[in-house]
Amino acid sequence: MITLVIGSALSVLAGIAIGVIVTIDPLTPELRNRTLVQPSDVALALACGGAGVLAFSRGASLSLVGVMVAVALVPPLTAAGIYTGAGYPAAGANALFLFTVNLVCVNVAGILTFLFQGLPPKSWRMTASIILVWLLILTLLMSMMAGTIFLDIGSWDSLIGNIAPAE
Repeated sequence: MITLVIGSALSVLAGIAIGVIVTIDPLTPELRNRTLVQPSDVALALACGGAGVLAFSRGASLSLVGVMVAVALVPPLTAAGIYTGAGYPAAGANALFLFTVNLVCVNVAGILTFLFQGLPPKSWRMTASIILVWLLILTLLMSMMAGTIFLDIGSWDSLIGNIAPAE
């Protein structure tokens, strides 16, 4: 947990430094895609979580597991920092939303992968409660994502408008 917080903070801070120093085009596709929650992002996070747990349970290097998880978590964090540093806080908030969705998906996939592998938890009651909480959070995030995709709520255009940086 401590490494997640420190790594997340460092990613955002590095992004802020880049956003302050370098002039960015907020519509650059690679950067903009880190502010939009799409089904492919959810699939990537679920795959990374499952692959990370499979690698961990098979005795793979912990650095390999870290890379698998970082693929889903670091890009949106860095994009949040870049947008915030460049004066686009709404886009930064969207990138943090993608990070949150990815974090929940990585955890849900990890828990389910352990269960599918037959690796029992210390307490089934505790595990059932944790899965229920994560699935509830995932459901809430998915409903927010559906609102963005189908109703244009919180979309790039409605949040950014004319793409002018904050004063």
